[in-house]
Amino acid sequence: MTVNKGKTAKKSTRKPRWGLSGQILLGLFLGAACGVFFGEMASWLKVVGDIFIKLLQITVIPYISLSLIKGIGELSYNEVKSHAIKGGSILLLIWIITLVIVTLIPLSFPAWPTASFFSTHQVEEAQTIDFLRLFIPSNPFHAYANAFVPAVVAFSILVGIALIGLPKKSALLEPLNVFHEAMTKITSMVAKLAPLGVFALIASAAGSFAIEDLTRLQVYIVLYALIALTLGLIVLPGLITVLTPFRYTEIVKMLRMPLITAFAVGSALIVIPMLIEQCKQLIADAGLKAIDQQEANSSVEVLIPTFYPFPTLASMLSLAFVLYAGWYIGSNVSVTAYPLLILAGVPSLFGGTLLTIPFLLNLVRLPSDLFQVFVSIDVVISRFGTFLAAMG
Repeated sequence: MTVNKGKTAKKSTRKPRWGLSGQILLGLFLGAACGVFFGEMASWLKVVGDIFIKLLQITVIPYISLSLIKGIGELSYNEVKSHAIKGGSILLLIWIITLVIVTLIPLSFPAWPTASFFSTHQVEEAQTIDFLRLFIPSNPFHAYANAFVPAVVAFSILVGIALIGLPKKSALLEPLNVFHEAMTKITSMVAKLAPLGVFALIASAAGSFAIEDLTRLQVYIVLYALIALTLGLIVLPGLITVLTPFRYTEIVKMLRMPLITAFAVGSALIVIPMLIEQCKQLIADAGLKAIDQQEANSSVEVLIPTFYPFPTLASMLSLAFVLYAGWYIGSNVSVTAYPLLILAGVPSLFGGTLLTIPFLLNLVRLPSDLFQVFVSIDVVISRFGTFLAAMG
């Protein structure tokens, strides 16, 4: 008996193996090393990475919709109003912080010779954005089938609000809760494949990347990466620390798995289920007696999906490219044009940066060909952007 107890004690002192987030981080570094070492020979790993992305995407739209419907449906009208005011205030605050940074970025641009191969005669009319189709779910099934997230969110919010006042809403909410748990289980199962998926995605991306592409664009790339990391690792966690009882280390530790996955995958949308579950776990681990656990979980399930269709911090930060583009060709955007750039740019971001950037270049009379520069840069900085978007 003594021997067995000794063995048991010996086994219990054994160091635990790496957690999932540690394995994902290891996969990221090994993937980068593999891509740099093998180059284009690692491009076949993109297939493995794409499979991982598709598996993550399986539950995203159903999960967002279910979270909103059941999350709002379980609340009262006063609670929904409180969430909207508090969540909207925080969103507005971090937008203001980001826009202030955007307007200050040109101060860091060094002296640079004019790129005369661009001409203002290349200005073209930008593609218009169909906001009605994007936001109004006239055909909810079409919105679900084509992943029009804003329309899906709008439809789900309407259903959730309608459920609040219904006396027999539990008849629908109970099976939705079961379905939601099933989606959560699928997400956790797929998340276990994240180390392999991250390795494959980073290896294929690093293997196809040309270092010479950085030479002339390094100013914007370095600035964007530094600002994204500063906002994502210092400013936003610091803001949470100030406004909530959570400590910085708790926040970063709990959110590192979805943040690393977002960086590797290049999409903030598909880590929303991970973010929601990790935030709920963060609240549960804190053991806050003054907060009702169900209400706390509902707030997380409602706010994160609701604010996803709004312009992310990464897309807001991309407005700085227009200022960079003017500096790049020696035709700096006037400070007096900044208010117009912000007032026109922020609403346009609902349609995505690929539509917004050409529109803004035309608005401030910069050559449309500069959009190709943005596309080439976006290949490099997009992962920093998705990291920031997920943290936001």
